[in-house]
Amino acid sequence: MPQQTLEPPGKYSLHAARQAARRNIAPEALEYVLTYGRRIQRTGVTFYFLGRRDLPAADRQASWVSRLEGTVALMSNDGQLITVYRQRKALRSIQRKLKYRLSQESS
Repeated sequence: MPQQTLEPPGKYSLHAARQAARRNIAPEALEYVLTYGRRIQRTGVTFYFLGRRDLPAADRQASWVSRLEGTVALMSNDGQLITVYRQRKALRSIQRKLKYRLSQESS
């Protein structure tokens, strides 16, 4: 069976495209997460977290939308998607991160 080559759709990094495919998250689902997800700036990147409260009331009964609950997408400052993962309790760990990345000064 020949292995498929993954092409990053749009502004997705190759890593993000691979992780989305590995976790069975379609590009349309990623667009949904970026549209309705909570946007949080931390450590120099933007986190998009789709929680239960972020789901529109009309979409909550759809099985494909409820499966996206807990999806996190990381986007760099230049607008490229870095990675995608699912973790229902990720919001707590995201909010505990530093707001800015600490630069390491050489001595």
